[in-house]
Amino acid sequence: MASIPDDMQRYHRVVCTLINLEEQIKTKSLSLKQARQWIPDELLLEIEQELERMINAARATVAMTDEDCEEQVWVDEELELAYSKEDLMESREHAKDTLRTLEIGRRLLEIKAVPKVAKIDRTDDPFNEGQAAIGNNPPCHVLFQALAKGGPNARKLKNGWEENPINPALPVFKDPQRTKGDWTVYFDPNSGPLAEQWNRVEGLSALHTKLALFCLAKICDPRNVMRHPSKDPVGVSYEDFRQALGFTQRGKALNEFKEQTDQLVRDIADLKATVRGIKINGKPDGIAECSLFTISKVWDKQFEFFENRVQIGWLIDPGQWAKYYFSRDAKPWLSTLHAAILELDHRGVRRADVLALHIATMLFTVAGGDQFKEQTITRTVEDLLELAGELPEPEHRGTNWGNRLYEALHTALETLQAMKLATVVFSENFPDPGARGWVERWLSAKVHLTTPEAAAFMGRDIPDPVAQLPARLERKQRARKAVKVQVPGEKLDNATADRLRVLITQRFMNQTKAAEHFGCSQSFLSQVLNRQRGPGEIAAKLKAFVDSPPE
Repeated sequence: MASIPDDMQRYHRVVCTLINLEEQIKTKSLSLKQARQWIPDELLLEIEQELERMINAARATVAMTDEDCEEQVWVDEELELAYSKEDLMESREHAKDTLRTLEIGRRLLEIKAVPKVAKIDRTDDPFNEGQAAIGNNPPCHVLFQALAKGGPNARKLKNGWEENPINPALPVFKDPQRTKGDWTVYFDPNSGPLAEQWNRVEGLSALHTKLALFCLAKICDPRNVMRHPSKDPVGVSYEDFRQALGFTQRGKALNEFKEQTDQLVRDIADLKATVRGIKINGKPDGIAECSLFTISKVWDKQFEFFENRVQIGWLIDPGQWAKYYFSRDAKPWLSTLHAAILELDHRGVRRADVLALHIATMLFTVAGGDQFKEQTITRTVEDLLELAGELPEPEHRGTNWGNRLYEALHTALETLQAMKLATVVFSENFPDPGARGWVERWLSAKVHLTTPEAAAFMGRDIPDPVAQLPARLERKQRARKAVKVQVPGEKLDNATADRLRVLITQRFMNQTKAAEHFGCSQSFLSQVLNRQRGPGEIAAKLKAFVDSPPE
C-alpha cells in the first residue's frame, strides 16, 4: 500500500487545525488571540512553513476556468483515483472557503510576530507564616543606616551624608559611633561618573530599604544554603520583587518597574562600607568594601526556541559580612523580618509609614545586635528621628517642623504597636505641642519600646497592642478618624468642612492656590467648603489631603 507523502500530511494537519480554530472562534465567541492558546508551537511552525504555498495553490484553484477543469481531468489506475471535470469544478468552489480559512492562519502568524511579555515565575518565598530570617550584624546595620539617611535632605540631616574632605564630589556617611569602630559608607567610585555620586545619594529612598530587606531575607533563607563560602548565587526574579513590594501592574507598567528595580539593585550593590578598629570573634579586625550583596550576574532565560534570552531577575551573593557573621563554622547572626514591614508605604507623602519602616528596620530587624530581644529599648525622640533619617540640623528646620513630625512619629509608633512589633510607652514628662519651648522638651523625652521576645525573656505579660499616647494626641487622632469625605454626590459634613478649611489655611497662601492644587476653580472650592454643593470629581483629592500629613 502506498504511503501518504509528508507534504500531504502537513497540508492536512494545517487545514484541519485552521478549520478547528475557525470553529472555536464561531462557537465560543473567542478572539483569535484566545483561540491561539491551544495551538502548540510546533504546529504553529508548520503553519508558518506551509501557509504561503497553500494560499498560492488555493488562489490558483479559484482562478481555474471551466476549460481549465476540462483540461486537468486525469486518471491514475495504479492508485485507483480519478478526477473528473465535475470533481475539479467542485474543488474550485471549495477552494474559496479554504482561502478564507487560510486567511485566519495569516492573521494567526501576525499575532505570533508581536513580542510577548514572558511570564516570570516567583522563586521560593522566604516568608513562613509572615516571618523570614534575615542577617543582623553591625555591617548590615550601618549600611541600612546609610540608606535611611539618604534622600533629598541627605546633606541637611544630623550625622547624615557629608562631603569627602579629600574630594567633595565623593559623598560619605560615617556612623555616629553607635557601633564600635570607624565605619565609612560610600558608593563604589568605579560604579559610575563621579559627578553622579551625590545624585545617587539624594535618590535613595524607603523603596531601597524595602528591596534591600527582601534581598537579605532571600540570601538568609535556609533553603538557599547561602552561608559563607556560598557555592551558587541566589536568584531573585522580577516577580519576587513585584509581589514583595506590592506592585501589581502588568504590561508597560511592569517594564517600567523592571527598569526601576534594576536601578535599585545596582544602587544597593554599589553601596560599600569599610570598617577599621573592631573586634570580630574577640580579635582585632576590619572589613573593606563590604556591601549588603554583590551581583553575580544578570539572571536571564530563553522562553522560546529561536528567541533571544530575556532577563528575569538578578543572581546575588552575600557581601563580605557573611565571612564573619554568616559562616558555616559559627552561629549565624540572624533576626526576624516581619512581612508586614514590607507592606508599609514607601512614598514620602506617607511620612508616618516611612518612619515606622526605618524604626522597625534599625531597632528590631537589622539592629546590629540582639539587645532588643532581651530588654526594653529606651530612646529619646531625637534618637528615633535621627535613626529614621528625619532629624535635620537646627538651621534646616522649618517653622512647623515640630508640629508635623510630632503627629507623624506618634502615628508611626502606633503602627508598630498595632503590628505587634513592640509595645510603646512614653515617659511621664512627654510634652504636649504648643507651649513655649515644647520642641526641645519633646526631643529629649524618652520612649520605651518592648518587643514580644524581650517581654517573654523578662517574664512579662505581653500587653494588648493599644498605644499609650498623650491625651492631646489621642483626641486629635479620634477627631481625625471621625473626619471623612463623602461620596462625590454628597455634600461635606460640618466636621469635614471645618477640618478642610483649617488645613487649607495652614498649607496654602490663599484659597486660589488650594483650588489649583485640587484641580478646580476657586468659586467651586468655596461652594464645597460652605456645603453648598458636593465635591464631585475632587472628592478623592480632598480625602487624600485630609488623610496625609503635609509635605
